[in-house]
Amino acid sequence: MLINREKETNGKAVTYLDRLQENYHDLFSKPLQKSEFTETDIKLIETEWGYKLPKPYIDFLQSYQLPKCCMVSVSFCGDYACCYETEQEDDLFVTLEMEWYTALGGDVKEFLSSVQEYDMPLGATDDSFLDAGFLKIGNFEGYFVFLDLVTGEVVHIYHEEIYDMSIVYGVDVSDYKEVRNYLSSCILCKDFYDFLRLVCTRDIYNEDCLEFILSNA
Repeated sequence: MLINREKETNGKAVTYLDRLQENYHDLFSKPLQKSEFTETDIKLIETEWGYKLPKPYIDFLQSYQLPKCCMVSVSFCGDYACCYETEQEDDLFVTLEMEWYTALGGDVKEFLSSVQEYDMPLGATDDSFLDAGFLKIGNFEGYFVFLDLVTGEVVHIYHEEIYDMSIVYGVDVSDYKEVRNYLSSCILCKDFYDFLRLVCTRDIYNEDCLEFILSNA
């Protein structure tokens, strides 16, 4: 194993991040170092955002220090396998590139600053996705990926639909509960651990039924 694991670091997030370094040697010229995020830092983040953090995401924050942005490969075998490789419809899966925003390139102040940079307007309003409790964590093929800080689910929405949500479908984007109800039909992963498995392991994921079907090692 390439990573020097500290004894006190034993969260599930570490297991997936171990696989990340195994799969992407070019991203990590040096062993990953343990995160320096403390319980005080976690409470500071929660106070700043006004939301309690899901436990899997806290586990992630306290796992390792990471580049604040990574380009990774994700493998889908549901509808996306046909949408993005129509000339190979008989293939089991399709592999797409995802830009993953870890925002973990520094201390808690740098983390909060990076998250603010990645945040997006929620339609044509002064509200942002983070205001509504959606932390932007990635994008791929025109889709933006968010962690719902309230439910713990990972959702995704096509870029044009951000405005269609209010203009076409009449969602009041200033009503965060209404936005959450709308995005509940756009779930990509059941929780942040499944998202970590998706971006770290290259395991094949059926986004239609939200399950991994086999290892793509």
